[in-house]
Amino acid sequence: LTYEQRFVLGSTGKVIADRPFNVDALTTATLGGRKLIESVDWDADNPNTMRIRIKDSPEIYSRVTKRFQDDHPETKKLETSEVVEQVFPDREGRAPKVKGSRCLTKYKWRTAEEAKGGPAIVATQVVSDFVTAFDGADRVFEAQGRPAVVYTYRMSFQKSSA
Repeated sequence: LTYEQRFVLGSTGKVIADRPFNVDALTTATLGGRKLIESVDWDADNPNTMRIRIKDSPEIYSRVTKRFQDDHPETKKLETSEVVEQVFPDREGRAPKVKGSRCLTKYKWRTAEEAKGGPAIVATQVVSDFVTAFDGADRVFEAQGRPAVVYTYRMSFQKSSA
């Protein structure tokens, strides 16, 4: 899967992911080019919350509840971890569905010489989805704090030619 990612400069001077652009680009690429997202409300100066409006669907609310970053410039490595809560409203007016996830990403960047024409940044991302109380007491007890499903992605980043 290939899609564009974008980063922006926050008011604190730190580079952060442009979440509205990136969520839309990933969703569109996953759906084979079909646009599903109508809009994303997000503030780069308060990047922990985001509201996503999807065509013909209720709004999704996403909130980062915990964040960690471990930067090792001497070895050209960076680890990030985010714990995210997403709320999916029910179309029929019942209680919303709440999903808890953890996203751990380990980045390594290389000089052009080290990359030898390949990507300058490579990463491994592990997304773990957890059951919540909304999944029912039996499922929560059965999971015992372990993720219900784990996705592992290998990523590479190259500077856009645009």
